[in-house]
Amino acid sequence: MPPSLKGTPFKKKDIAKALFDLDISDAESSIASKIPKPRNRNGQITSKPPLDEAKGNNTVGLLILLIEIRLRIYDLLLTCKQIYNEVNSILYSQNVFAISDPEQMFRLIVQIDLVSLKLVRTLHIWVPWMAELSPWLQLLYILAEKASGLRYIELAWDTNCEDRWQLQRGNRERGLGDNLDFVRALGKIQGLEKLLISGYYAKNWPAYLERIGVRARAICGHCCEESELKEEDLNDEELEIEKFRRERNEKALHTFMEYQRQ
Repeated sequence: MPPSLKGTPFKKKDIAKALFDLDISDAESSIASKIPKPRNRNGQITSKPPLDEAKGNNTVGLLILLIEIRLRIYDLLLTCKQIYNEVNSILYSQNVFAISDPEQMFRLIVQIDLVSLKLVRTLHIWVPWMAELSPWLQLLYILAEKASGLRYIELAWDTNCEDRWQLQRGNRERGLGDNLDFVRALGKIQGLEKLLISGYYAKNWPAYLERIGVRARAICGHCCEESELKEEDLNDEELEIEKFRRERNEKALHTFMEYQRQ
């Protein structure tokens, strides 16, 4: 059982009275009064107690047994609640939550409630080029107000850049990476230890975020991380992979620069 509060410990009958509105004081005194005494062999033989009285004694004993069981169940529930709270903290603080649609986060908030939302520390966000602005703004405002435990966000804006004309300012294919309302809502999230932005975004966003107090690291386009090893330290297969990665990064960087020039 959990330790009692400082001061006089609660008695069993007090707990039963408070939790179940039962008074077992009479039952305890009744049991005490029913303890058999040594038979007086010189006296007359007494008759057996009436059947109703015997049934009453059994009822009192059953009542006390039920209270004992209820108190044990109450202790078990307290233990389960303690375990639940400890596991919750680990589950939400040490896992990464990745979303590509605000509705995913809205459903999660409904499932875990706002109290558990405060335990979430890491979010990976992918914003598709065809995404609508309003739901994302709503989500960012909720995170700024309710997700006080948030410490790391990795955010990438996508664009549909197959043709150059699609990158012209005002086209929907550019995505939300150059939307001022979006980056302002992002900047309202306080307490971040790290913000990583990538994909296609306006040229002045990193400087803007730094100016409003958000520590941000920026990656150009969707560039992949290149190997730090020298070519002579790589085998043939690794060299092919590294060559493909560099070509892809060069193309992504060219598209990114074109995006920011528009």
